Amino acid sequence: MLISDRLITAPTGEPVTLAELKSHLRVTTDEEDGGLTLILSAAREYVEGQTGRALITQTRCATLNEFPPFGAAIVFGRVPLAGVVAVKYLDGDLEERTLSPSAYYVDTLGEPGSISLRPGQSWPAAGIAANAVRIEYTCGQAVESVSATLKQAVLFLAAHFFENGVPVNIGNIVNDIPFTLNALIWSNRVIS
Repeated sequence: MLISDRLITAPTGEPVTLAELKSHLRVTTDEEDGGLTLILSAAREYVEGQTGRALITQTRCATLNEFPPFGAAIVFGRVPLAGVVAVKYLDGDLEERTLSPSAYYVDTLGEPGSISLRPGQSWPAAGIAANAVRIEYTCGQAVESVSATLKQAVLFLAAHFFENGVPVNIGNIVNDIPFTLNALIWSNRVIS
């Protein structure tokens, strides 16, 4: 049912600090800081994509072509769900409308998080258009709440990106990233 889930406002930090990565890599100068900062963001984004988790607080937009049939819940693509900013939709005339928060309940405890109709409510009829329903929401957590396993996955992957600066290793045996990364990621994957 979910058509897309895209980032609106990126996290303002990373689960692993630049200093932690530099210590792990035994980098003692500041010459690599720009590249290492980019690598940290790329590693976090990869881990988030593989697990379905938002490691750090961010704002996203989920889109659907229509509201779910029979009053079914809308399930979000990233956990933990922190809250819903707005539920907007295009009506039959393709005019944008905002659904009143009194019509739905936000479940931030479930994984994945969702919104459900309150008793006596129904989803409005959305116009026939691609991405007619748009839900802006916040997800993620504070840096200090990120698990050690997920921090280690980001650190491990960032180190791999740093040490293997090109996508192909020519002249050597080519291997996948060792099982260690998969173990860290899969133990935290959201299953819906």
